[in-house]
Amino acid sequence: MKIIITILTILISLPSFSQNEKVADIFDRFRDSQNFQVEFYNGNNRFTLTSRGKQFMVENIDADIIYNGKELYSINKKIKEIIVEELTGENILTNPNNIFTLDISNFTIEKIGDSYILTPIDIKKVGAESITLLLNSKDEIERLSITPAASESITFDIDKVVYNLATTPNFSFNKKEYTAYEIIDFR
Repeated sequence: MKIIITILTILISLPSFSQNEKVADIFDRFRDSQNFQVEFYNGNNRFTLTSRGKQFMVENIDADIIYNGKELYSINKKIKEIIVEELTGENILTNPNNIFTLDISNFTIEKIGDSYILTPIDIKKVGAESITLLLNSKDEIERLSITPAASESITFDIDKVVYNLATTPNFSFNKKEYTAYEIIDFR
């Protein structure tokens, strides 16, 4: 009888283990690559995130963000303004790299239908109440929703992911390219 109970216990825990492995594999692909690029959108807003190590660039028709590993440059093209500041915090809302390189040991994972719900063990450390992933047939992220603490969720649809790009942009800010912009330095 003890053998049957042990076997049943193992079989019951297998789906949970395999779903955790599937989700872990997704984020491991991002972490294991030298660099990556993600094209995604939220409503009519289209973005491209290019990442190499701690550095990243987010490009959009209205605004760009450049992080060179030390300073963060938020470039508002509409009003021709650049805000320079230090990137503070390591949660997923302060650094878009952290969204795609999650450490799932900080989460509990539940599969509901085709979605995976990641609930942080420590909300303050992660900066969100939950993250929901919808995967495509290739086990890649198709849709990602983040519910910040005490706020409405933000959903991104992923168009394209490229790992280990042949070349990456220079993640440095060139002031000469923005001569007509007002620069506000909060460092």
